[in-house]
Amino acid sequence: MLDTQIKKACWIMLIASLLIYSRLIVHPFSLTLFAIFLAGNFFYCLAWIAGYLIKKRMAYDFFLSFFIVLASTPLLIFKQAALGLDVFYIPSDSMHPTLKTMDIVFCDTWDVDGLLPGDIVLFVHPTHKERIYIKRIEKITTTESANHLFVKGDNYRHSEDSRTFGEISDSSVRCKAKWALTPSHNIKHWSPRSL
Repeated sequence: MLDTQIKKACWIMLIASLLIYSRLIVHPFSLTLFAIFLAGNFFYCLAWIAGYLIKKRMAYDFFLSFFIVLASTPLLIFKQAALGLDVFYIPSDSMHPTLKTMDIVFCDTWDVDGLLPGDIVLFVHPTHKERIYIKRIEKITTTESANHLFVKGDNYRHSEDSRTFGEISDSSVRCKAKWALTPSHNIKHWSPRSL
């Protein structure tokens, strides 16, 4: 019974470590959390290897889980190219009520052609290239075969958008938001919703 609980804890730590490492979970203390989870995994792996002397099945489980983690790491790190997926968290209420602060947004990096008004997109800020913004497309204008998007936050009173920095080029769009997840203390309430 204790062995089963330890295995479950190890799986949770391994998955959380990978998610944090690959930016699937973004948190102000992500590096600290990653270090804690990594240390926990390290000590548990030592215990698991030691368990080989007692039970060979334990060693088999260890190497199986190690292989799964090793194989999935490149996919998580290069998820934009390999899976057409990127994940962000919402740091403000500029898209409220559609998206709440600290919501996790799943984006399709392959579906950036044929954008339409009403689509929610993530894009590079026109002047602050290090910033990624999320807004809804309100209007699209075409000039000389180039599309320009007028984007606006759903919570327009608390949103920096095209009213401030003007239209954006469609080439600055990184991905289209598809689903959102609101974290909860009860994991049973973690259900993605379509955007």
